Amino acid sequence: MKIWNISYVSMEMCDLLTQVIVNTHRGNDMFKEISLSAKLTFISAAMVSICLIIGIFLQSRSSSEIVSDLTTNEARAIGLYHAEQIARDLDRAMSAASALTSSFRALRKSGDVDRKAYNNVLHEAMVEFPFLAGAWAGFESNALDGKDADFKNVEPHYDEAGRYTTYFYNFGSGIQPYKPVSYTHLTLPTIYSV
Repeated sequence: MKIWNISYVSMEMCDLLTQVIVNTHRGNDMFKEISLSAKLTFISAAMVSICLIIGIFLQSRSSSEIVSDLTTNEARAIGLYHAEQIARDLDRAMSAASALTSSFRALRKSGDVDRKAYNNVLHEAMVEFPFLAGAWAGFESNALDGKDADFKNVEPHYDEAGRYTTYFYNFGSGIQPYKPVSYTHLTLPTIYSV
């Protein structure tokens, strides 16, 4: 359909040019002195030039639209692919967090307050979900077992307050325990406004 439109427009322009040149020829003495073959050559060359210019313009416009459409579609496809990938990664992370939450709830409901059991849950989450860079849990002072004083500065998990704030991480060298920053200098309003 577009090719027919280009041809039709080109033919119309060529007809119009021919009429302009013929009408100009009738009223101009300079054209009377030029031979008929020269006049026809000039008219033919002018018509071909104009038709080529119009054809090139229309073709470049059509090509530009096609390239624009292809580029837009490709960008959209790449965006959708990455959006799906991010959604999958977030879903996996949420599944891991949900599993940790369920495990901790089960321990609390059973009355288990053994810190080793909670540490094992965190460690096993890192094993079960190898895509995690880290897993941690923390309780308010003495909220887990009331024994924070017994765990002051006990390596590798507890700081000078002894609070249960266990953290495991894996940045490529295996699962490692880590002692988080001290919470003793924070006041309650600061903790809850973070």
